[in-house]
Amino acid sequence: MDVDERRLGELVERFADDVAAATRAATVVAGDRLGLYRALAYLGPSDATDLAPFAGGDVHFVQEWLDAQCAAGYCHFSALTHRYWLSPEQEAVLADTASPTFMVPAMTLAHLRFTHQTIKETAMPGVEYNDFSQPDEVRSPDKTTVEIVKIGGGEIGRYTFQPGWRWSECIKPVAGTDSCQVEHVGYCLSGAIHVKHDDGTEADVKAGDVYRIAPGHDAWVDGPQPMVTVEFQGAAGYAK
Repeated sequence: MDVDERRLGELVERFADDVAAATRAATVVAGDRLGLYRALAYLGPSDATDLAPFAGGDVHFVQEWLDAQCAAGYCHFSALTHRYWLSPEQEAVLADTASPTFMVPAMTLAHLRFTHQTIKETAMPGVEYNDFSQPDEVRSPDKTTVEIVKIGGGEIGRYTFQPGWRWSECIKPVAGTDSCQVEHVGYCLSGAIHVKHDDGTEADVKAGDVYRIAPGHDAWVDGPQPMVTVEFQGAAGYAK
């Protein structure tokens, strides 16, 4: 059968567009999961070194991510300062979780729907388990123990904060930001912390509480007991 060169060219071009779209989706999911969009919005004009703490110090990865965002039109770049930033419109779509035009969850859902199906059909078992007796990674900043287990393509963390722990004193030197820019979703096992958000809201998180804490906050242990919690979001880049 003869190949129609025109139709072949159209198909190759369409396929190339789909590859580019899939790549953009993957970078959006990674940027949201690591908190890079929120960090860029919080820090203002930044380079890869500024954002590397959110990606485990991997400057090369962050540089590739920033270049991909710029090429997609998801951030701006100054050739004069060699820094990247988000416009107000880009913040509304990519970084501000309270914005009615925050579109990252839609991109994430579209991306994960098909990648999850592929993994399920090829490699991922129907039942997985792990436990914290032998964590895959342990991070130990001052008065802090972060134990990480990997499961289902993600990471879950068990955090132990000792009496006297305060984010701005114990984690800030590691994170390199004025306030915590990680979004937390978790369940407190024991002890308690007090959380103060940049928007002025405050709350106590204590044993038995299920919680979500948006980026932009400080927190400290409240009382004489360690606070122990399990977090299902934010563990990938916390305290590293």
